[in-house]
Amino acid sequence: MSSSDPIPAPGGEASLSPVPAYTLFNAQSVTLATFLGTPTAGSILMAVNYRRLGRGSNAAGILVIGLLMTALAMELGYLVPQGASLIIAFGLLLAARRASKALQGAAVEQHVRNGGPLGSKWVAAGLGIGVLAIIFGGLLLGYSGFLTAIR
Repeated sequence: MSSSDPIPAPGGEASLSPVPAYTLFNAQSVTLATFLGTPTAGSILMAVNYRRLGRGSNAAGILVIGLLMTALAMELGYLVPQGASLIIAFGLLLAARRASKALQGAAVEQHVRNGGPLGSKWVAAGLGIGVLAIIFGGLLLGYSGFLTAIR
């Protein structure tokens, strides 16, 4: 069978479904973005997946959850001892990976089986670093504004 032949369907017949033109991000990409840029970055990739799959309402919900988890992680990181904050960060990383697999794993696997491409890990890394830069930039601006206000 040449590479231009249709993909065989489970029943042995050729499938004439077109190869998806869009990319989806797998659990590794979501985990990488979360590791580099907080749960917000991971949730952005999951939201992109939902939008590309035609599930926009799920995209909005996962973004809200990612923002809330990031805010909660920042607050807990401030309140608990350093060793405990490392455990919380690792837990959030595992939670992002599991959520990605549980909520989108089957759709991503089906997309790949149909010949659809996966999103680049470089895009995931860049997004994670970008989100982290925005968060730190916002915190620095807030802190400098606070210092100006108390002078």
